[in-house]
Amino acid sequence: MREQRVTTTALRQREQDLDESIDRLSTNNARTEARLHKLEAAEKARIQKSAAATGGGEVGSGYEREVARDEIVARDADPTSKERYMELYKTSAETYGFGPDWYILAAVGKVESNHGQNPGTSYAGAMGPMQFMPSTWETSGVDGNGDGVANVMDPEDAIPAAARYLQAGGAPQDWYRALYSYNHADWYVKKVLAVAEAYRRLAKDESVGPYI
Repeated sequence: MREQRVTTTALRQREQDLDESIDRLSTNNARTEARLHKLEAAEKARIQKSAAATGGGEVGSGYEREVARDEIVARDADPTSKERYMELYKTSAETYGFGPDWYILAAVGKVESNHGQNPGTSYAGAMGPMQFMPSTWETSGVDGNGDGVANVMDPEDAIPAAARYLQAGGAPQDWYRALYSYNHADWYVKKVLAVAEAYRRLAKDESVGPYI
């Protein structure tokens, strides 16, 4: 009986130690995740400051709001199905010279707004399904559907504009450079490429990639 009590006590102690280890691990994971979010936010803030410096003047979210209000078209667009988004990624990539690699354009759309599910204005002022800064849209917007306006909120315009922007940044010869021109952050480039690779593998397409 004494040996049984000792064994039971030892087992309970092991369970307690295991529970405490799990608690510590969860706490460490939460702290790590919080730290990553802080680093990501800091990187985004640095990017915006850098963009202002290269833009020739003081540029910030206030300025971007003014551009959005006065200089560009930013009207709510009709709901667009995910199937239509995929069509737009494919045709836009084809138009701008990287048709087989349309997975990367789709990955940008996924990361930026989850294919139009979250097209609202970001803390920095980026807008629409492809999250263009208004000042960037002012010079890089595209009237993709030929209705006479380049509407940053309309995927029919925003997706081809994103494809053109990536092409100007180096696609398809240098995807890292192209994506870095879209968002000056290493974590962003890696995230987009990882999503693109997942799409490519899902399609079982061996004609392009791998992207990671």
